[in-house]
Amino acid sequence: MPISKSTERIWKRLNRDLTGKPSYRANKTGSSRRFIPKERCANPDTVTFITELLSAEHRISLPDIIYTLSCLLLDRYCCDRKLSEKFKTEYGRTHTFEQQFAKLELPEEFDLLGTIYQSFLTEGVKNSTGSYYTEQSVAQELLNSLGTKPGAAFLDPCCGSGTFLMLAQDMGLKVSGMDSDPIAVMIAKANLILAGATEYPDVRVTDFVSRWKSERRRFDFAATNPPWSSKTKNVYADVSSFFFMKTLSLLKSGGRLAFLMPISMLNIA
Repeated sequence: MPISKSTERIWKRLNRDLTGKPSYRANKTGSSRRFIPKERCANPDTVTFITELLSAEHRISLPDIIYTLSCLLLDRYCCDRKLSEKFKTEYGRTHTFEQQFAKLELPEEFDLLGTIYQSFLTEGVKNSTGSYYTEQSVAQELLNSLGTKPGAAFLDPCCGSGTFLMLAQDMGLKVSGMDSDPIAVMIAKANLILAGATEYPDVRVTDFVSRWKSERRRFDFAATNPPWSSKTKNVYADVSSFFFMKTLSLLKSGGRLAFLMPISMLNIA
Protein backbone atom coordinates (compact mmCIF):
# COMPACT_ATOMS: atom_id res chain seq x y z
CA MET A 1 0.00 0.00 0.00
CA PRO A 2 1.54 3.36 -1.03
CA ILE A 3 2.26 5.91 1.70
CA SER A 4 2.14 9.69 1.52
CA LYS A 5 5.26 11.84 1.34
CA SER A 6 4.54 13.29 4.81
CA THR A 7 4.28 9.78 6.32
CA GLU A 8 7.52 8.83 4.61
CA ARG A 9 9.28 11.83 6.14
CA ILE A 10 7.95 10.98 9.61
CA TRP A 11 9.10 7.36 9.33
CA LYS A 12 12.55 8.49 8.20
CA ARG A 13 12.82 10.76 11.25
CA LEU A 14 11.95 7.76 13.42
CA ASN A 15 14.60 5.63 11.67
CA ARG A 16 12.02 3.07 10.60
CA ASP A 17 12.05 0.77 7.60
CA LEU A 18 9.59 2.18 5.07
CA THR A 19 7.92 -1.23 4.75
CA GLY A 20 6.49 -1.16 8.28
CA LYS A 21 4.85 1.21 10.73
CA PRO A 22 6.76 2.86 13.55
CA SER A 23 6.87 0.80 16.74
CA TYR A 24 5.90 3.73 18.96
CA ARG A 25 3.85 6.89 18.77
CA ALA A 26 5.64 9.94 17.42
CA ASN A 27 5.10 12.53 20.13
CA LYS A 28 6.95 15.47 21.63
CA THR A 29 7.07 14.44 25.29
CA GLY A 30 10.78 13.69 25.11
CA SER A 31 11.73 16.75 23.10
CA SER A 32 14.31 19.12 24.60
CA ARG A 33 13.68 21.73 21.90
CA ARG A 34 12.72 25.22 23.02
CA PHE A 35 11.24 28.08 21.04
CA ILE A 36 9.97 31.59 21.68
CA PRO A 37 6.17 31.80 21.14
CA LYS A 38 6.35 34.69 18.69
CA GLU A 39 2.56 34.84 18.36
CA ARG A 40 2.55 36.20 21.92
CA CYS A 41 5.13 38.91 21.14
CA ALA A 42 3.41 42.12 20.06
CA ASN A 43 6.68 44.01 20.57
CA PRO A 44 9.48 43.00 18.18
CA ASP A 45 12.03 43.78 20.91
CA THR A 46 10.62 40.94 23.03
CA VAL A 47 12.16 38.19 20.89
CA THR A 48 15.61 39.81 21.09
CA PHE A 49 15.25 40.32 24.84
CA ILE A 50 14.26 36.69 25.50
CA THR A 51 16.99 35.36 23.22
CA GLU A 52 19.60 37.21 25.28
CA LEU A 53 17.95 36.17 28.54
CA LEU A 54 18.09 32.47 27.62
CA SER A 55 21.87 32.66 27.69
CA ALA A 56 21.76 33.44 31.45
CA GLU A 57 20.09 30.14 32.35
CA HIS A 58 23.32 28.28 33.13
CA ARG A 59 24.21 30.95 35.72
CA ILE A 60 20.81 31.65 37.28
CA SER A 61 17.94 29.24 37.98
CA LEU A 62 14.66 29.76 36.14
CA PRO A 63 12.63 30.49 39.34
CA ASP A 64 15.20 33.15 40.31
CA ILE A 65 15.07 34.72 36.85
CA ILE A 66 11.26 34.90 36.90
CA TYR A 67 11.14 36.20 40.48
CA THR A 68 13.79 38.88 39.86
CA LEU A 69 12.10 40.09 36.67
CA SER A 70 8.75 40.14 38.50
CA CYS A 71 10.22 42.38 41.20
CA LEU A 72 11.86 44.66 38.63
CA LEU A 73 8.53 45.12 36.85
CA LEU A 74 6.68 45.73 40.12
CA ASP A 75 9.26 48.33 41.13
CA ARG A 76 9.23 50.14 37.78
CA TYR A 77 5.50 50.48 37.25
CA CYS A 78 2.86 52.38 39.18
CA CYS A 79 1.12 49.51 40.96
CA ASP A 80 -0.06 49.09 44.55
CA ARG A 81 3.07 49.19 46.75
CA LYS A 82 1.49 47.21 49.59
CA LEU A 83 0.54 44.40 47.21
CA SER A 84 4.02 44.45 45.67
CA GLU A 85 5.65 44.14 49.09
CA LYS A 86 3.29 41.32 50.04
CA PHE A 87 4.29 39.50 46.84
CA LYS A 88 7.98 39.84 47.73
CA THR A 89 7.29 38.68 51.29
CA GLU A 90 5.34 35.63 50.11
CA TYR A 91 8.04 34.39 47.77
CA GLY A 92 10.99 35.78 49.71
CA ARG A 93 13.64 34.55 47.32
CA THR A 94 17.11 36.03 47.71
CA HIS A 95 17.09 38.98 45.38
CA THR A 96 20.78 38.71 44.54
CA PHE A 97 20.39 39.10 40.79
CA GLU A 98 18.64 42.47 40.79
CA GLN A 99 21.82 44.43 40.11
CA GLN A 100 22.69 42.13 37.23
CA PHE A 101 19.28 42.72 35.66
CA ALA A 102 18.78 46.31 36.84
CA LYS A 103 19.97 47.92 33.60
CA LEU A 104 17.87 45.68 31.37
CA GLU A 105 15.37 47.50 29.21
CA LEU A 106 12.25 45.40 29.67
CA PRO A 107 10.07 45.47 26.54
CA GLU A 108 6.44 46.54 26.82
CA GLU A 109 4.33 43.39 26.51
CA PHE A 110 0.91 42.24 27.71
CA ASP A 111 2.37 39.17 29.45
CA LEU A 112 6.14 39.48 29.29
CA LEU A 113 6.72 37.16 32.27
CA GLY A 114 4.50 34.39 30.87
CA THR A 115 6.10 34.62 27.43
CA ILE A 116 9.58 34.39 28.98
CA TYR A 117 8.52 31.35 31.00
CA GLN A 118 7.07 29.62 27.94
CA SER A 119 10.34 30.24 26.09
CA PHE A 120 12.38 28.53 28.82
CA LEU A 121 10.19 25.41 29.00
CA THR A 122 11.12 22.56 26.68
CA GLU A 123 8.67 21.25 24.14
CA GLY A 124 8.61 17.94 26.05
CA VAL A 125 7.56 19.60 29.31
CA LYS A 126 4.88 21.69 27.60
CA ASN A 127 3.56 18.65 25.75
CA SER A 128 3.36 16.40 28.83
CA THR A 129 1.74 19.05 31.05
CA GLY A 130 -0.42 20.72 28.42
CA SER A 131 1.27 24.02 29.26
CA TYR A 132 0.53 26.15 26.20
CA TYR A 133 -0.58 29.66 27.10
CA THR A 134 -3.39 31.46 25.31
CA GLU A 135 -3.01 34.50 23.08
CA GLN A 136 -4.58 37.68 24.45
CA SER A 137 -7.02 38.11 21.55
CA VAL A 138 -8.34 34.54 21.84
CA ALA A 139 -8.83 34.85 25.60
CA GLN A 140 -10.63 38.16 25.16
CA GLU A 141 -12.96 36.66 22.56
CA LEU A 142 -13.91 33.84 24.94
CA LEU A 143 -14.54 36.28 27.80
CA ASN A 144 -16.65 38.54 25.59
CA SER A 145 -18.87 35.56 24.75
CA LEU A 146 -19.85 35.13 28.41
CA GLY A 147 -21.84 38.34 28.78
CA THR A 148 -20.22 39.16 32.13
CA LYS A 149 -21.24 41.85 34.60
CA PRO A 150 -18.83 43.86 36.81
CA GLY A 151 -18.49 42.47 40.31
CA ALA A 152 -19.32 38.89 39.32
CA ALA A 153 -17.13 36.01 40.56
CA PHE A 154 -14.86 34.57 37.87
CA LEU A 155 -12.72 31.39 37.89
CA ASP A 156 -9.87 30.16 35.73
CA PRO A 157 -9.12 26.60 36.99
CA CYS A 158 -5.79 26.30 35.15
CA CYS A 159 -4.74 29.92 34.89
CA GLY A 160 -1.12 29.62 33.77
CA SER A 161 0.45 33.07 33.78
CA GLY A 162 -2.95 34.72 34.20
CA THR A 163 -4.05 35.88 30.74
CA PHE A 164 -7.76 35.23 31.38
CA LEU A 165 -7.47 36.59 34.93
CA MET A 166 -5.90 39.89 33.83
CA LEU A 167 -8.51 40.45 31.14
CA ALA A 168 -11.37 39.48 33.47
CA GLN A 169 -10.02 41.80 36.17
CA ASP A 170 -9.95 44.61 33.60
CA MET A 171 -13.63 43.84 32.87
CA GLY A 172 -14.44 44.44 36.53
CA LEU A 173 -14.79 40.81 37.60
CA LYS A 174 -13.68 39.43 40.97
CA VAL A 175 -11.13 36.87 39.82
CA SER A 176 -9.83 33.62 41.28
CA GLY A 177 -7.32 31.26 39.69
CA MET A 178 -5.73 27.86 40.20
CA ASP A 179 -2.81 26.07 38.63
CA SER A 180 -0.61 23.10 39.52
CA ASP A 181 2.56 24.96 38.46
CA PRO A 182 4.03 27.10 41.30
CA ILE A 183 6.03 29.31 38.92
CA ALA A 184 2.95 29.99 36.79
CA VAL A 185 1.01 30.97 39.93
CA MET A 186 3.81 33.35 40.96
CA ILE A 187 3.71 34.95 37.51
CA ALA A 188 -0.10 35.24 37.59
CA LYS A 189 0.03 37.06 40.93
CA ALA A 190 2.69 39.47 39.70
CA ASN A 191 0.73 40.06 36.47
CA LEU A 192 -2.50 40.82 38.32
CA ILE A 193 -0.75 43.33 40.59
CA LEU A 194 0.89 44.93 37.54
CA ALA A 195 -2.53 45.05 35.86
CA GLY A 196 -4.01 47.11 38.70
CA ALA A 197 -5.30 44.66 41.32
CA THR A 198 -6.70 46.39 44.42
CA GLU A 199 -6.58 43.24 46.56
CA TYR A 200 -3.89 40.58 46.83
CA PRO A 201 -4.55 38.09 44.01
CA ASP A 202 -6.51 34.95 44.86
CA VAL A 203 -4.42 32.51 42.84
CA ARG A 204 -3.59 29.11 44.34
CA VAL A 205 -1.23 26.24 43.62
CA THR A 206 -3.49 23.20 43.38
CA ASP A 207 -4.24 20.19 41.21
CA PHE A 208 -7.74 21.17 40.17
CA VAL A 209 -8.73 17.76 38.82
CA SER A 210 -7.90 15.83 42.00
CA ARG A 211 -8.71 18.49 44.63
CA TRP A 212 -11.72 20.33 43.23
CA LYS A 213 -14.15 18.79 45.78
CA SER A 214 -12.55 20.85 48.55
CA GLU A 215 -13.64 24.06 46.80
CA ARG A 216 -16.77 25.43 48.50
CA ARG A 217 -17.16 28.66 46.59
CA ARG A 218 -19.36 29.03 43.55
CA PHE A 219 -18.69 31.26 40.57
CA ASP A 220 -20.79 33.26 38.10
CA PHE A 221 -18.41 32.76 35.19
CA ALA A 222 -15.43 30.63 34.21
CA ALA A 223 -13.11 30.50 31.23
CA THR A 224 -9.83 28.76 30.46
CA ASN A 225 -7.64 26.91 28.00
CA PRO A 226 -7.41 23.50 29.74
CA PRO A 227 -4.53 21.06 29.32
CA TRP A 228 -5.22 18.30 26.80
CA SER A 229 -4.47 14.61 26.53
CA SER A 230 -2.84 13.89 29.86
CA LYS A 231 -2.97 10.70 31.88
CA THR A 232 -5.49 11.05 34.70
CA LYS A 233 -6.38 8.51 37.39
CA ASN A 234 -4.50 5.75 35.53
CA VAL A 235 -6.76 6.22 32.53
CA TYR A 236 -5.59 7.69 29.25
CA ALA A 237 -8.21 10.31 28.51
CA ASP A 238 -8.45 13.87 27.32
CA VAL A 239 -8.05 15.68 30.64
CA SER A 240 -9.76 18.77 29.24
CA SER A 241 -13.09 16.97 29.68
CA PHE A 242 -12.37 16.54 33.41
CA PHE A 243 -11.70 20.26 33.72
CA PHE A 244 -14.89 21.03 31.81
CA MET A 245 -17.20 18.91 33.96
CA LYS A 246 -15.63 19.90 37.28
CA THR A 247 -15.65 23.59 36.46
CA LEU A 248 -19.29 23.26 35.46
CA SER A 249 -20.04 21.87 38.93
CA LEU A 250 -18.56 25.00 40.55
CA LEU A 251 -20.83 27.42 38.72
CA LYS A 252 -23.79 29.09 40.37
CA SER A 253 -27.24 28.45 38.96
CA GLY A 254 -27.34 30.23 35.61
CA GLY A 255 -23.54 30.53 35.51
CA ARG A 256 -21.69 30.38 32.20
CA LEU A 257 -18.33 29.06 31.06
CA ALA A 258 -16.20 29.30 27.94
CA PHE A 259 -13.46 26.74 27.26
CA LEU A 260 -10.97 26.54 24.43
CA MET A 261 -11.40 22.86 23.53
CA PRO A 262 -9.78 20.50 21.00
CA ILE A 263 -11.90 19.57 18.02
CA SER A 264 -11.59 15.91 19.11
CA MET A 265 -14.20 16.75 21.77
CA LEU A 266 -16.78 16.52 18.98
CA ASN A 267 -15.43 13.33 17.43
CA ILE A 268 -14.50 10.86 20.17
CA ALA A 269 -16.39 8.92 22.80
